[in-house]
Amino acid sequence: MRIAVVGGGPGGLFFAAVGKKLDPHWHIDLWDRGPVGGRDGFGVVLPAGLLGDVGGTDGSSFSAPEARMSCCSDIDIRVDDRQVTSHGHSFAAMGRRRLLDTLRERCATLGVTLHLNRDAASIDFLSERYDVVVAADGANSAVRKARADAFGTHLSWGCNKYIWLGTDREFRAFQFAFVRTPRGIVHLHGYPYGESASSIIVEIPRSLWKDVGLPDADWISDTFGAVLRGHRIVLGNSRWLDFATVANRTWRDGNIVLLGDAAHTTHYSVGSGTHLAMADARTLAYCLKEHGDISAGLADYETLRRRVVASAQQVARASQEWFENVADHWGQDIDEFAFGLLTRGVR
Repeated sequence: MRIAVVGGGPGGLFFAAVGKKLDPHWHIDLWDRGPVGGRDGFGVVLPAGLLGDVGGTDGSSFSAPEARMSCCSDIDIRVDDRQVTSHGHSFAAMGRRRLLDTLRERCATLGVTLHLNRDAASIDFLSERYDVVVAADGANSAVRKARADAFGTHLSWGCNKYIWLGTDREFRAFQFAFVRTPRGIVHLHGYPYGESASSIIVEIPRSLWKDVGLPDADWISDTFGAVLRGHRIVLGNSRWLDFATVANRTWRDGNIVLLGDAAHTTHYSVGSGTHLAMADARTLAYCLKEHGDISAGLADYETLRRRVVASAQQVARASQEWFENVADHWGQDIDEFAFGLLTRGVR
């Protein structure tokens, strides 16, 4: 089987590695247009054991990255100067760059042909020359846009602006912090992903952006000083963004199939995007291996994964709505506020 993968994020790389390990006779070409080592992305939340499918059971060297994942079991919830801690949770994260480096190394070892820092050919060209084309090129997928009518793409836009940042403070617990400003409530959530390294996401009402422009790193440091404690903000390639929930009527168009954020997105407040993409990748590889017919394999993949994604998107929508309407909960007692936050995705 000849397979083209467009996109060198966790989903695309994981699919290529799992597929090549399942069947060494598959010829897999992967294109990644981004510069090697040029992504920041900070930390990604992952369940432990997910990378076992590309472990070194074939005798080649492979260092288990899970051993270097950062874990925490507490959630600190701060509302202005009030704080409560919830215990008994389980989170694990690792640096996105480390994850990508690990997966690229594994792909190369297994025999995947990597075309790094290069654009893929047109989707028509790939579709004619490969048995399967996997579009793993993210929420702004060029492959999906080229066939938007066939996929039936629908985008739902959020109300707030957000930015993904880093800090050199290593949190000991997952962080939620809310601060009331004259132009609305702003909030931060963050988690550790390595030594002296944590990811933070800051979300602001669109009204704040319209009135005063997008806040800078100094404003963020001042506003969330109680959480950052004087530690510096790491910008990288960070910019303020609008969140779009991506949905598609179908994930398949002939021998072209969508994977990860190209097929679906979930609001960043539930931290499941990378996990869902990599779970898509694993399922797609196994379905293609199991079925002798490519069309049947692609159909089985979509059927299996749609059930999971539909549930995840429902939880994510509830979470997004809670954060966008946080002012409705502002007058609550801190324990009541925290309970609403922790159960926001429960249906």
